[in-house]
Formats: sequence, C-alpha cells, structure tokens
Amino acid sequence: MYLIWCESTNQKLYNQFILLTSASAGVAAFGHLEIVPVVWQMGLLVLSRILNFLAIYSFASHSIRHFGYDKYSWVKKVNVLLFIAGLSWLLVLNYTNPGSKPAFLPVIVYGVLGMMFIGMLSYIINLKEDFKNYLNVVMGVLLIVVSAVIFKMIPEVDGIKPSDISHVLIIFALILITYGVKKNEGNEIKE
Repeated sequence: MYLIWCESTNQKLYNQFILLTSASAGVAAFGHLEIVPVVWQMGLLVLSRILNFLAIYSFASHSIRHFGYDKYSWVKKVNVLLFIAGLSWLLVLNYTNPGSKPAFLPVIVYGVLGMMFIGMLSYIINLKEDFKNYLNVVMGVLLIVVSAVIFKMIPEVDGIKPSDISHVLIIFALILITYGVKKNEGNEIKE
C-alpha cells in the first residue's frame, strides 16, 4: 500500500504515518510469535511501540499541516511536547518491564491525544470541506481506537489472541484512512 500511495502523493508526513504504522504492525506480529525467543519478543514489542509513537506523531503533524494549524506555533509546540512526554513515559515503562502489556499504555494514551484530539478532531472540524473522504479518515481512526481497546482490555480466550485481532483491525483502518486522504487529495487537485 505504501509504494502505491507514494507514487501519487506528495504528503510526506502522511506517507511516514503509513510506513511507520505498517512497520510497527509487522514488527509487533513477530514480537507476538511464541516461537521467537522471549528476549527477542520483548525487544520487538518495544521497537513496535516506538514505531507506533513515531507513526502517531506523523499523523498528528500531517493533520496540523493539512488544515493550516501549523501557523499557530503553540499547536506545533503542544504536538512536540506530547510526543516527547509520551515517548519518555513509554521508554521508562519498557525499561522496567520490556514488551509487557501494561507498558503499552503510553501508546494508547498518546494515540488518543495525537490521533483523536489532534488528528481526528481536525478532520471532524473540517468535515464540511470533503464529508465523504474526511469521514473515511475519522472512521479509520476510530477503528484504530477499537483495536487498542481490544488489545488492552480483552483477555486471550480459547487461543484467540487480542493482538491478532488488533493487528487485522489496524490493516482495515489504514485502508480507510488512506482511501480518505488519497481521494481528498484527488479532489483538491481537480479543484
């Protein structure tokens, strides 16, 4: 999806979001494999969470730039401060308990702040500009939130792992978000 997207867009931050989210999901998938040594599992899960943070930052920054909020320096500063604070929290938790489920909490909190309150809220505020395509982005972000809730709250039952369900939902979320952003870009080019 990333290679197809890059051929037809000039939105660098959004391209980073797609690449980092995809890489994070792929790394996490290997981190959840039980055949991988435990030390490697923990390391892969920590790496996946760092990639998640970078992806969320890219999406929030893309939204800020796309809607022209970057003209307000305080918005950019808040975005950077949230990233630094959240990443520091993530690193501390994963240093003490690498790759554990509780150490995933900073990703969820930063995801809510970066994806929902910065990114998704920007799309909701501007829904009237391109309702159908921006709604796809909003629905994709909500699907990522559902994915995080499933991962964090639902226990493993009868061999069904919440992480597997979560990663599949992220794939569908990326398709929805990409479709919305790409179609919107196509509409902007036509205008």
